[in-house]
Order: sequence, then structure tokens, then C-alpha cells
Amino acid sequence: MKNLVFREVVEVLLLALAESPARDSELKNGSFMIRVTDVEYIQGYILDLTFNNGEVYRVDLIELTKKPAYSKLKSKEYFKQFGLVRGTLEWMDNLDVAPEFLYDLALSQSSKKSMKA
Repeated sequence: MKNLVFREVVEVLLLALAESPARDSELKNGSFMIRVTDVEYIQGYILDLTFNNGEVYRVDLIELTKKPAYSKLKSKEYFKQFGLVRGTLEWMDNLDVAPEFLYDLALSQSSKKSMKA
């Protein structure tokens, strides 16, 4: 439990850094890296993901649970215990999903919810 709280504190600090002028220069230089800035559990294996470009997508990760490396996610109780670490969706035991993969999956499922200002 302490580890999860620590990670949440680190995530808040990293998000604060993400809003720094250095991030603006990344945007201008074209080296912008996609990150997840917010995640909300909906149901089953469905999450609403907000990315650092302001886009929000509803993503179904059911197919991911079928891959051997992600078999732990088949347990919905385990699945619901996610967190954000440095813009990456992560579960205990360092099981994570790259934000680039999530963004590509979101685009392929094309269930865009909205755009945050």
C-alpha cells in the first residue's frame, strides 16, 4: 500500500513537471511524447483515457488480457487496481502498458469522447 501511495505522489510531481516550459519546447521541436494524464474505470475492461494532447478516448482492453504477458489482467479485481506512473498505465508487479500502444489502440477503436482544453 505504501508503494502505491508513493507512486501516486511521484505521479503528481511528474505531472507538474509535464506542465513546465520544457514541455512547451518539446511541442515546438516536434519531440512530443504521448502520455496518459488521467484514467477512469468504466466497466469490464473498459477505461476512459485522457492523453497529454487533450484527447479523451474510451478504450476496451479485453484483447490485451488474452496475451500471455497480461494474463493477470483477466481478474477484474486485479484489472481495477491500476495506477498512472510517469504517464504510463501500470498495475502491481510492474505490469504496464505503454502510452503509445494505448493511444494507437484508442485511435483504432475510434471512440473519441471529447477534447479537453
